[in-house]
Amino acid sequence: MFPQIIEDRMPISGQVMRHGSDDALRVRFFTGPKFLGELSRIEGRDMYDHDKILEYVEIKIPGGDTIVRVATPEDIRRFAEKYRQWKLNEGDEVGTPFEVLNFTMTQKDMLTRANIHSVEQLACIGDNALSAIGLGAINMRTRAQRYLQAQPVVNEEVEDLKAQNAALTEKLSELADVVKTLLKKKGDKE
Repeated sequence: MFPQIIEDRMPISGQVMRHGSDDALRVRFFTGPKFLGELSRIEGRDMYDHDKILEYVEIKIPGGDTIVRVATPEDIRRFAEKYRQWKLNEGDEVGTPFEVLNFTMTQKDMLTRANIHSVEQLACIGDNALSAIGLGAINMRTRAQRYLQAQPVVNEEVEDLKAQNAALTEKLSELADVVKTLLKKKGDKE
């Protein structure tokens, strides 16, 4: 139910992790009881204070470790959109599924075990994390990059400007016709 928190593997506050872009991370916020480290050590099992509920963050690094810790203000600022979605219970957008690349079940399993869950994550994974995927990782990453490059990016502002331009061009054409008609009438009178 509740992931075990290994305090000694947590990065020091403010430490920059070497995993590449934050876009590749899979981040999840959740609540849970406070972990009692000293009491757990004495009892020899995980002990929690169920009266104190804290906010936690789980950060899965593609091709690397999973970090679970109490959410800090830096985490909330760094992953502000994920935190907002979690607070508003909007769900998690995970990206494009691997089905679009026609990967085999074995390839999908290899990627999932390496904490890679979308085409976007796979496309921006660093060379150092490819070994966590296994054989064929470079080819899979290349396929993901090519797929994303082939997808047209829709920019709503550009599309709005195109529509405005078309409307203005049509009005200009109408005005040109009116001017031609007026000039023709003026020429007919002389």
